[in-house]
Amino acid sequence: MHSRRLAARRLLAGGAGALAVTLVAGACDTSPVAASVNGAQIKETALNLELRLQTSNKAYVASIDRAATSNNSISVVGDAPGTYSTRFAAGVLSTMIQALAVHQRLAATGRLPGAEQLAAARAVDEALFGSLWLSFPQAFRDTQVAQDAEHAVIEPAPTNIAMLRNAYQSVSKYFFSQVCVRSISVAVRSSGGSLDRAASFTTANRIVRRYDLGQRSGGAVTCYTGAGLELQGASLFDQVLALAPGTAAAPQATSFGYQVVAVDSRRPMAFDAVVQKALALGIAQAQGAADPALAAVVGPAHVTVDPAYGTWDPSTASISAPSPLGANSSNNP
Repeated sequence: MHSRRLAARRLLAGGAGALAVTLVAGACDTSPVAASVNGAQIKETALNLELRLQTSNKAYVASIDRAATSNNSISVVGDAPGTYSTRFAAGVLSTMIQALAVHQRLAATGRLPGAEQLAAARAVDEALFGSLWLSFPQAFRDTQVAQDAEHAVIEPAPTNIAMLRNAYQSVSKYFFSQVCVRSISVAVRSSGGSLDRAASFTTANRIVRRYDLGQRSGGAVTCYTGAGLELQGASLFDQVLALAPGTAAAPQATSFGYQVVAVDSRRPMAFDAVVQKALALGIAQAQGAADPALAAVVGPAHVTVDPAYGTWDPSTASISAPSPLGANSSNNP
């Protein structure tokens, strides 16, 4: 199950309304139906968008195709130029079907995840995808987080707490509810008014040393959630995660002089039941473990699939592609 994500997570060892918005949009979509789940339709437009969002991350595509070459797993591209492999398209559609079935169950029982569950799912996704995560478009990331948060809700409480605690500690930098970042611009001018870059660098280094000694002042402080920090871009995201609270990074050259970035504080997420379930799900997916909870939700669902994408198998809750890694898919990357 979750063949798309499993392929990525084996390699890599918004919010809850995202799926509902997709369904509403689908109601006005006149494109053919790729699949339906208990009467709710997944249109080809939605499937093609998901395919484009995923494959826009070229490093992700390359990592999957490298693995496919070595172990005959799912590749992204088909045999003909400009096509997806039928197995990749079937895997993506299978994941959309599974996610929709889970969303329907939670919506019907009033158990859709809240902000804490979404934040925990995002932290797990950031840790699992690593450097590939921010290369995905925001729309993909938000949908992925919503799906993982919803999936975690249906899973039973984990029992391997000691193992999860170790995992949490190893990637604890991702598990914060708020991080407050100080940004200080440094530009020393010469007597003639031009930028004195050498003096600016010396001053910036002095600020870093003082900050690390507890002298925190100057600049502007902005506090971010995990989602908010992602929006600042990979450079600041990586820089902030690498800093312990109360430390500053080495000065970065800019067009105006130098920039000093420091972390004033980081509020960690508690190692509670929500974080434990999110972590347990991510680890299980990375390991390709069986998922009885997902099977119990998706298996009984009434699913239909356009034969062009393959045949739905209730026993595996996934689509069997119409052919191997051929170019039969009509979708263009």
